[in-house]
Amino acid sequence: MAATKKPSNETVLKIPLSEITADFAWNGRSGKWTEADGAEDKHDFALLVLDIKTNGQDTPVHVRPKKSGKGYILVAGFRRFAAISKIAEEAGGKSSVKDATIDAIVKSYSDIEARTFNIRENTAREDLKAADLVWSVADLLAAYKAGGKTPPTDEAFAALISKSQPYTSKLLRIAKNVPEKLLAKWRAAEVIVTVDNMDGIARLSDAAAMEAKFKELVSSKEGATGNAGKNRWIDTAKKKAIEIGTLIGNLERLEKIDSHGLNFEDDDDMAACMTIKKEATAAQRRAIGKEANKAYHAAIKAPSSEDDSASE
Repeated sequence: MAATKKPSNETVLKIPLSEITADFAWNGRSGKWTEADGAEDKHDFALLVLDIKTNGQDTPVHVRPKKSGKGYILVAGFRRFAAISKIAEEAGGKSSVKDATIDAIVKSYSDIEARTFNIRENTAREDLKAADLVWSVADLLAAYKAGGKTPPTDEAFAALISKSQPYTSKLLRIAKNVPEKLLAKWRAAEVIVTVDNMDGIARLSDAAAMEAKFKELVSSKEGATGNAGKNRWIDTAKKKAIEIGTLIGNLERLEKIDSHGLNFEDDDDMAACMTIKKEATAAQRRAIGKEANKAYHAAIKAPSSEDDSASE
């Protein structure tokens, strides 16, 4: 394994992918961004793959040695690991993945330190969904309990995740009181369920009452009881469209891609970037595409900045 030095004085090793175990279910950031179809963040992942192909790996992943046996466990950098694995496989098939390497920093993280670092990296790079953040906090609390250690105070947790203390207290209440099975459903929900919604559920007396309230909440937001809930997802879709338009516009301006001629108000161009619900009306599709178009053209005209990149 060749070693290089980063300005931080941390040693970066080139480690074979085959020596690293990556448990994607453990990662704090959920989603199906590595799948070809139906993935909410597949466009972001595709751009990361393109960026690494073009510019190489800018930021090392973090791993820890396995407690027994040879090899390492991935702590942070799951998207980079998946992207480099994909690039290696595309270059020479699955056998090529065994020979490919990834830049990594090796540290002997404890369970608590590993989960803490994973939370910090995920929240620093791109804000985690509240459900993912609570899931990670719950896992960190479990690590403290397993190690017989006292968890940090609400204030310390707030500093850790760069959130306000009142908001963090809600996250901790949810993590401590809501059953793991229900937290998993929250992460997988296709509709917006807020922290305040879940904090209300966390204050209920038992798991059955929590489950019933969550089911009622999700059903109403999916539109079972009226148009207000039925169209709530449009706001989320528009927000995602703005993110897509801005990202592609920035890449175009930096001459990293050639996207001239894109028209997000055209169903085919929009469908290439994000999946829109089948029940969306033509007017709703145009509204989503319009937001992407506006963001795209604004980004193209934006002043140049060294901070614009397509890295993770």
